[in-house]
Amino acid sequence: MLLKSVKPKKILIFLIFLSAFYIAFIKTEFFKSEAVIAIRNLDGQSATTSILGLINATSNGDSLDISTLEEYLRSYEMYDKVNEKFALNELYNSFKLDPLQRLYNFSSYEAYVETYNKYLQISNEVGSSLVKIGFLHVDNNKAKEIVNFLVEQTELKLNEYNRLVAKKKLSFIEDETKKNREILDKSIELLKKYQDKSIMIDPNKNVSTNESILSTLRAQLVTKQQELAKISEYLTNNSFEIINLKREISEIEKTIKKISLEQTNEDKNSLNKNIFDFGKLKFQVELNTEIYKQSLAQLQSAKLKVGQESKMLQVLVNANVPTSYYEPQKIREIITVACVLMLAYGIILMLRAIIRDHEEF
Repeated sequence: MLLKSVKPKKILIFLIFLSAFYIAFIKTEFFKSEAVIAIRNLDGQSATTSILGLINATSNGDSLDISTLEEYLRSYEMYDKVNEKFALNELYNSFKLDPLQRLYNFSSYEAYVETYNKYLQISNEVGSSLVKIGFLHVDNNKAKEIVNFLVEQTELKLNEYNRLVAKKKLSFIEDETKKNREILDKSIELLKKYQDKSIMIDPNKNVSTNESILSTLRAQLVTKQQELAKISEYLTNNSFEIINLKREISEIEKTIKKISLEQTNEDKNSLNKNIFDFGKLKFQVELNTEIYKQSLAQLQSAKLKVGQESKMLQVLVNANVPTSYYEPQKIREIITVACVLMLAYGIILMLRAIIRDHEEF
């Protein structure tokens, strides 16, 4: 009977008044501090090749980088660090927060992390290379300190990750360098065995020597042939000079033929085959030497990167000390709650009218 005597409009007015009173006088006021950052590469590499290359955020890789950064800031690990330094558990469980936003002794660890994430704000506009990191706190100075702490810890974690990646890369390059050294040693050993077997250091030098000998012999042959033609005019073929000259010409021709055959025949022991085999082995040694040199250069570069910080979170806009609260937006929230209650009131009245009409039929 008592409930029936209470008019719905009065209930609506009471709820609107109660909500407005809670928002205006009871709901906890939070201050927001915010910093704007970008990640710079200290090693001069393109930002798009890095894990968190935020400089060129228009690429697909950069969207992933920003997501990675946000995931770390919202992680349990980060919450534990912030809680240890700024006692967030005590804050969220204290009377500094209103009863509706406060956590209690029976609240779970996950609830505290969820509350932390509620007050952590990370934003990045599409096409922008900048990341905004903000945090809400009941103390305006603490809000600024926490934002600075988040930026500092994120940079430390980022460089720790980069050093870990560099160590893995170093280990891989060391293994590859060792393998390349073994391959080079084997190719050198094969070349040495070939030189010992063929009893020549470089067949190309033999070719050069033979060409020089052939050139000299051909010149001598021409000279002897001219001399023979000259003395044949006044000496008989049976004369000692002509017989001796013909014998010298024959020996020179045999020598030229022999040297030429060594260079041009297709026998497996021919000089041409030696040149081909030697060239192949020498080329392999030179190629393996170049690969090994590149491995050493990469190894040296990887060793340098293991201990250096390759990234920096550049703060473009420093965290501020807010002078006015960020939440709640009292006027807006009161109007919103009033509109929702009146909408609910209208729906209830409409349902009651429908039910009443149905009962009359």
